Amino acid sequence: MKPIIIAGNGPSLAQIDYSRLPQDFDVFRCNQFYFEDKYFLGKKIKGVFFNYFIFKEQFFTLHYLKEKNEYEVEDVYCMNEDIENFLIDDQNFNFIFPSVKNCHDFLKHLPTFNNLDKFYRFYFHKSPTAGIIMLYTAIAQGYREIYLVGIDFYRGGGGDRLCLQD
Repeated sequence: MKPIIIAGNGPSLAQIDYSRLPQDFDVFRCNQFYFEDKYFLGKKIKGVFFNYFIFKEQFFTLHYLKEKNEYEVEDVYCMNEDIENFLIDDQNFNFIFPSVKNCHDFLKHLPTFNNLDKFYRFYFHKSPTAGIIMLYTAIAQGYREIYLVGIDFYRGGGGDRLCLQD
């Protein structure tokens, strides 16, 4: 299996030392990665991770970008614990987006991460960042050589998210 690069959208993304990365790799991206100044990790993306609160808009934008050959994206993931019951315009999420993968299906294969996730959600009302979700999804898919870039752990705020430093 290829190594994977998990890329957030933090300011440090612009300072990647490409000499430290492998020659051939898969890439996970998240949120509005398409707002970047240039293609920091190329146009070929193994998986994009979108938040269900604005999923409809992000999915539409991605479709447009793919039509214009801006990006090649293999898989789309939704970061919602219960997308099976999530409604968009009074319709079931899975009915509208049958090809989208639920990140929590991967979390179920990692009991330690799953227990930690549920504990922090229930007691502290904290959910993992996209970077953490991409990480556990990569681990559950069998990636063993993992590089993290552009994940700045909300140095400027974002206290309602579960980060590694918490």
